[in-house]
Amino acid sequence: MASPMEQDEILRGTDLVRLFQLWEEKHSTAGYDPEPVVTRLAELFETEIEAYKMKDPDPFDERHPSRTDPNCELGRMLKTLFRKDHFMTRLVNDYLRDNFFTRQNIQQSSFALNVAACRLILVIMPGLDTSAVFQVEYDHLIKRLYGWAESSPEPLQSYATGLLGAAMEVQEIAVSFREQNIRLLPIMLNRLHGLQQQMLNPTRPSSASVTPAEPARSEQALASLTINGTEETMEGVSSPPSNKPDEERPMEVENGLNGDLNTQHTPEPPPQPPGGSRIMIPIHPVTSATSQLLILHYLTPMGEYQEFLPHVFEHNAMQLTFRYIENLDAKDTCLAFEALKYLASLLCHKKFSLEFIANGGLERLLKIPRPSLAATGVSVAFYYLAYCEDAMERICLMPREIITEMVSYALWLLGCPHDSGRCHATMFFGLSCQFKTMLDEFDKQDGLRKLYNVIAVLPILLLSEDYHMNDDEEAAERQVVRHVCVALKKYFENHLYYKYTQVTRQQEPSGTVSQPVFKAVKNTPEVISQQILTLQELLPMKAHWAPADEFMNLGGVNMLLRIVAMTYEWNFNGRGDTVRYALDVLNVCCVIPRVHQVFTERIDLPEQGSPAGINLILGAAEGELVADAEVQKSALALLVHTVCAPINRPSGSVARYGSAKKRMPNKVSEELIQKVWESVRANNGIIVLLSMMCVKTPITDADCIRGMACRALAGLARSETVRQIIGKLPLFANGQLQSLMRDPILQEKRVEHVQFQKYALELMERVSGKAESFKSQIDTSLVDIHKANVVAQTRIQFNEQQLYQLIHQHLLARGLKETASMLLKETGLSPAAFPTNPTQGTISSIARSVSLHSAFMYRSPNSNLVQRSRIRNRTIDSSFNVSQTQANLQAALDAANIDTPASTERVNGSGVATMGSNVPVQSQTMIDFTEPLAPIKLIKKINNHHHHPLGITGNASANGGTNSSSGIAVTPFSSTASGDMATAAASTTAQRSLQKQISASDVPAFPLLAPSSAKVLPTEGPAPANNVTLHTIITEYLTNQHALCKHPMSTCPPFDLFVPHKCPDPRPNRASGVSSNNFAARLYRRQAGYASRRFDRRLVHSNFATSRVLRSPEIDYCFTSCDFTPCGNRIIVGSQAGEVKIFNLNDSNEEYSYSCHEVPVTSLKCSKDGTLLLTSGVWRSPIAVLWSIEGNRFTHKLQWDEEEYLEFANTTQDRILATTNEVASIYDLNTGQRITKFEPAISNQYTKNRATFCPTDELILSDGVLWDVTSGKEIYKFDKLNQNISGVFHPNGLEIVANTEVWDLRTFHLLRTVVSLDQSHVTFSPQNVLYGIKLENNCTDLMENGAYETSFKVLDSYDYSSISTVDVKRNIFDLAVNVYGSQIAVVENQGSYSNSTTVESVVRIYSVGRKKNTGDDQDEEEEEVDNSDDNSISETESVGSSSSNSDDEEDDDEDENDDEDDDGDNNNDEDDDDDDGGGAGGGDGLDDVRLGGDSDDSSWTTASDIEDIFVSYRPRR
Repeated sequence: MASPMEQDEILRGTDLVRLFQLWEEKHSTAGYDPEPVVTRLAELFETEIEAYKMKDPDPFDERHPSRTDPNCELGRMLKTLFRKDHFMTRLVNDYLRDNFFTRQNIQQSSFALNVAACRLILVIMPGLDTSAVFQVEYDHLIKRLYGWAESSPEPLQSYATGLLGAAMEVQEIAVSFREQNIRLLPIMLNRLHGLQQQMLNPTRPSSASVTPAEPARSEQALASLTINGTEETMEGVSSPPSNKPDEERPMEVENGLNGDLNTQHTPEPPPQPPGGSRIMIPIHPVTSATSQLLILHYLTPMGEYQEFLPHVFEHNAMQLTFRYIENLDAKDTCLAFEALKYLASLLCHKKFSLEFIANGGLERLLKIPRPSLAATGVSVAFYYLAYCEDAMERICLMPREIITEMVSYALWLLGCPHDSGRCHATMFFGLSCQFKTMLDEFDKQDGLRKLYNVIAVLPILLLSEDYHMNDDEEAAERQVVRHVCVALKKYFENHLYYKYTQVTRQQEPSGTVSQPVFKAVKNTPEVISQQILTLQELLPMKAHWAPADEFMNLGGVNMLLRIVAMTYEWNFNGRGDTVRYALDVLNVCCVIPRVHQVFTERIDLPEQGSPAGINLILGAAEGELVADAEVQKSALALLVHTVCAPINRPSGSVARYGSAKKRMPNKVSEELIQKVWESVRANNGIIVLLSMMCVKTPITDADCIRGMACRALAGLARSETVRQIIGKLPLFANGQLQSLMRDPILQEKRVEHVQFQKYALELMERVSGKAESFKSQIDTSLVDIHKANVVAQTRIQFNEQQLYQLIHQHLLARGLKETASMLLKETGLSPAAFPTNPTQGTISSIARSVSLHSAFMYRSPNSNLVQRSRIRNRTIDSSFNVSQTQANLQAALDAANIDTPASTERVNGSGVATMGSNVPVQSQTMIDFTEPLAPIKLIKKINNHHHHPLGITGNASANGGTNSSSGIAVTPFSSTASGDMATAAASTTAQRSLQKQISASDVPAFPLLAPSSAKVLPTEGPAPANNVTLHTIITEYLTNQHALCKHPMSTCPPFDLFVPHKCPDPRPNRASGVSSNNFAARLYRRQAGYASRRFDRRLVHSNFATSRVLRSPEIDYCFTSCDFTPCGNRIIVGSQAGEVKIFNLNDSNEEYSYSCHEVPVTSLKCSKDGTLLLTSGVWRSPIAVLWSIEGNRFTHKLQWDEEEYLEFANTTQDRILATTNEVASIYDLNTGQRITKFEPAISNQYTKNRATFCPTDELILSDGVLWDVTSGKEIYKFDKLNQNISGVFHPNGLEIVANTEVWDLRTFHLLRTVVSLDQSHVTFSPQNVLYGIKLENNCTDLMENGAYETSFKVLDSYDYSSISTVDVKRNIFDLAVNVYGSQIAVVENQGSYSNSTTVESVVRIYSVGRKKNTGDDQDEEEEEVDNSDDNSISETESVGSSSSNSDDEEDDDEDENDDEDDDGDNNNDEDDDDDDGGGAGGGDGLDDVRLGGDSDDSSWTTASDIEDIFVSYRPRR
């Protein structure tokens, strides 16, 4: 135990460890007084706090000092103190008790100990967690502090007030002690007034009294004060946002307690401030300044609460703060800074802000000297003023000099040394730029450059790596970046509004109402998008916009793109906001075309290469950068305004509405938008947008994201190449888009879903080539559109005599016998042509058929009848251009969705009499027109001129059937008993809301040559706009009938008016059905010239029988890969252990093996001469090795440590192609050196990229990029439409199969999509088929328990039609085909290593075309095939042959599905002539290999016999 002398020495020293040792020795002793130790600790910490303040820390930074400055002594001491948990517990729980000694029965006052404890807690507040010390559950301490602050003597009173200020920082405590605060707050304000007077009176003459206080207001009146019309309670703090600092956000916006009690005055942070400056107000001894400081600490958190506002006005707190900030000395602003913090907390109330402005508060703020500590406090006052829009409106109406000075002061704050001052000033400009007055002054003082410089000099955004920052410094700079992005967003959006107003005012000077300059501008994202699109339409190509031009010159666009890219590596709460605001700024800048050019260029990044700007935007839209729906929507909006920009922009000056020069072709504009489209495609924008159109999460934003993605894709579809690609995708070709259009993801988001439907229809129009809208045809697919186009181009012809017969029958039915006779006379028809003695039923049927399609019958819809829509404005032109026949497309689409069988049944059931009928017609029979029928609807269009009640004018022509220039007179079919026709028509018009109009104004005169027996309707002259002619009625009636055909034809014979029209059905596809498996029928068709080769191939490859099963005698031995040798008698198999085995297929015995790798063998490739072997492993060197396998032994030749996949060239064996990620390389096997390296400029980053040669070795496909081998140049980059499979060449050398997509190498068009090949590796067979197996796992996860496919698919390599799918009921790891295509080897594994189950692995050899024996049990293991001679190949090895490519020249007429798309697909023009041995299909040219040659009843008995025959017919090259 220390002696008294040692205790005195320890208490005079500075060693914390010895002090704590002394305390630990004595504190448990009865009657021990800890006050000397506590006081000494407080003195030591006060000394270090003063040294810490000398370093000019940020006054708003409340982080632990060791985080601000890791090397400071104060931080080290605080850490040492807080490790003493027992001491801290006694300090808070015991030493703050006023009965500490009396509880121990010691008659001694605890006042000195309480003072020392309060003093120590105040000085260690920078490192103290306030919420841990002051808790609501232990309220005895807080109540004791209230008592001390109210009535105890100094210095305990001041210390207790300061501790209460720290406790009130915790909102829960402030709310819980509401009554105590209401009582204490007036006391503190009065005490502060008194202390202020004591401080000011000695320095001022007695005559210079302070400004008299405002008259006291009644507490009841002040209690009703509200903010923004809403009254707040104790539980709700005022409206400004609370930005409490956390570990990653050191700068605070809200004015909380600054536990440092710091002061500062220097403009830059020197190690030592200038002499004579007051850096802080000491806690001890307690002076008047100390008491004022601690009272302000208490008042600051109380200023935010609405309930205390009456006391603020009653005790004139505003004038109190004014006195602190008036006549300041730049070297002594400590109290002024604390007063500004209190003032800022009051400015969050609108009422106080307005009073502050009215009483000259802003002028006083602007007089605060700078640089000084108080100047940093001005920044937070500016921010709260800008937050109150009413206050900013008052400021904007103040004299110009004050506004100029305010902007100048805030711009100076942008360069102040404290991060908090810069952040507050940045947020001030973000809010104040909504006002035109502030915006103009900001631009006048070069504010954009100064704002940009705030982030331009940040080390975190520099490309160099010379700066090394800790986590806190990085977090601080990230917050600065976030705030600057917010300010830039507000700045550009407000400039956009005023630019939009200026341009539109030029268009319509009388129709634009401008916003007052003192009012804030607020626009929704939808309005901003509309403004951007409008300005893009109106501004010329070389337009200049000052804000965007200056931002471009500063490099701001590149900087924001760099920020978007770098946030991928950032990890802080505001990352999503930073990216979103940066994208919003770029979105507004899209008004200027030059910005689009920047998006297509590469952006330099420190560690991420140089991606294009479009790549970063697409990454943000996909959610790759930040998984935030708001970020995705901002990125999609930017993408929309980039790809949907006008193709032809105005040139010269701003375009005017109605200007003829508005849409003049602009080559520069077209080149720019084409460059943008190509950049989007090159960066895989199509797959990104397609995936975004199918999103379902987040559910609240999915509909909006779908709509924006569809809008962007519709804009991108203006590119001919993009239209060609997406038109072949299942989303459009198979009607998937229509299913997405039916229902929204969330029913509450119907408005967003309607927008998605709108842009989806626009996209379908562009893909299908249709010019007009589809209106409500959501279920329309591309097949329906194709049928509608066929119908729209069909020549409608009919027999004129039949028309006259119908007119004659109608006249007789109406009793107009004389008119009917005149018709016979004028038309020259013989009365013998008309039946004279019809039966009652037949005339009713004929009349019903006529009236069924009457153009003037109005009725309510009848569910028993099928409605047929009409074609509007039907025209017939000699050229029959598609654009001139689009008017028929809508009705044809409507009719295409009608149930054809039902409609046909109704028409046939109407009893229509044909021309060949012998049933006489009785003209006296009347027709019952009251029965509801299905009419052709007609709209009534009324104008100011007198016209027929049904809108039909004109006089009857004397030339039977030929109209005069004034039109045709038509008699309605309705009887007079039904009432006035005008009334009936009017009622019908009111009843129907959707009606079509037939206008004759657009019908041109057309000559049509037709035989006399098939005359067309005579040419009509010009007619009034509202005329409905008999020609249009008949034409629409027949067109609607034609639209009901399942397979409409564009060239039709003349239509019969008495018999319902129906186009003939196509002949059935002979590739399907039982007949295709009938050998006799196929042989007959072959002799007759039909394409039986295809049917043979389909039959052969729909049967697979096991011929060999290869196993390893080792337990849990797993095969991973395989390949046949060229001779076909051996097979090479790789294993999970890295061993390679070679088996003899004749006896299934293993010949020899070698351990080639220490890891699983993922790939095996044998050379064509059978002497070399390439093996590939995973992750362990060597990755790939070249072996010589001559002489039944493995000889190591070459190895590669980085290449992941290798394959031999096709024509020569001295080169191999290697793959490493997206890079492909060609190596010379003789030297082992790399010949050529192929690295794409923009990679697709396929996860399973495998570079491959074309059949002639002239081209290479790697990572979706086509290369020329000779020159090493990139030829073309195919659009990425999947994430994994890069693609392989078709043996015909004309196509590339990449996952489900088939590309044409001649045009680079997407020929088709094969859905069954999704995520499948493709292997082609010489028999003109392809095999597909799906490998779900990566190579590194080869032995993990994954979802391997258990079946392989067989497809025809000509038309990619599915032949068969064989399920082996085991996981398929690999598949190989022998050189003849007669056998396939499948690596089948059952079980998994991951769950320690037994792995059963075999390599199964299947004979192609051999049927399984009916007695075979599929669940048994091939009955020991490998050891039994009974399983030798004794049946037919291959029933079919290697089909050549030219066997069915007439197949195009036979198979209707061969080339329906008219896209030039060579696959569908298959020629299988027996004479032609070569072709596009890559066949082997076999003439006709049948069973045993020419004999139909012989069979091969051994595998060697089969191979001899196949060798004799080797493919010719």
